[in-house]
Amino acid sequence: MVGSDQRLQILSGSAYVYPDLTVVCGPPVFNEEKTFDTLLNPTLLVEVLSPSTANNDRGQKFMFYRQIPSLQQYLILESQEIHAELFTRDELGRWVLTETRDLSTVLELSSISCQVPLAEVYAGVGF
Repeated sequence: MVGSDQRLQILSGSAYVYPDLTVVCGPPVFNEEKTFDTLLNPTLLVEVLSPSTANNDRGQKFMFYRQIPSLQQYLILESQEIHAELFTRDELGRWVLTETRDLSTVLELSSISCQVPLAEVYAGVGF
């Protein structure tokens, strides 16, 4: 698991993105032809929205993320209220949304075999 300074390359190689949190299952693969610090195989990406980044994180960035073959889940967390959107790639390659505002929800991060209570995600956050 790495933080927001990990650069990712999208499939076309024409753009790079910096998610807030990146999780890789198995050995990380880097683009050694262009630059050794550019990750190619994330499993789970997490973005924490702010008013200034929300449209980009839901729009163009997610469009880029969907081009990454190894990506299985994309979690978007609101910073101004309790709200989680978990996108999971199904066996047919479709992105399925699970959305919640309920603190008692347990997020099923199946891509990394992990369950995370939403209450723990928002613990200590004052709105």
